[in-house]
Amino acid sequence: MKSKVLNLGYGCTFWFKHLEGERFDGIGVYSKNLYDNLQNRHNLKLHRIAFLEGKQSTMPLDVHISRLKYAQHLLLYTLLKLEYGIPKEFTDSIDLFFASDHHIPIISKKPVVATVMDMISFSHPSWTS
Repeated sequence: MKSKVLNLGYGCTFWFKHLEGERFDGIGVYSKNLYDNLQNRHNLKLHRIAFLEGKQSTMPLDVHISRLKYAQHLLLYTLLKLEYGIPKEFTDSIDLFFASDHHIPIISKKPVVATVMDMISFSHPSWTS
């Protein structure tokens, strides 16, 4: 029996911010390394998106670019319940979205899984300011 291919939306904002001149931080390294390991799975098709406000110039051609910064996307949804900024062709092409950084988009009718990088402020609040 042939297994079904899962179309996985993959958030890669922190990975691609360094192409726009920002520092390549630990979350970006994690996001890129996980993507590199997942892309060779035969039952998984990855669809990348970055919240970079339409800056397509330095992005690989297969990366979907949000029309808004993440904060703008979240604000529109919070205040007006508008899902805006994520290309419809992106959401139509995925079965599940995985947020590999803290940019967790609002996508109706699609399950979303997120990685929480650091919970120390919850487990030891006195250690953080």
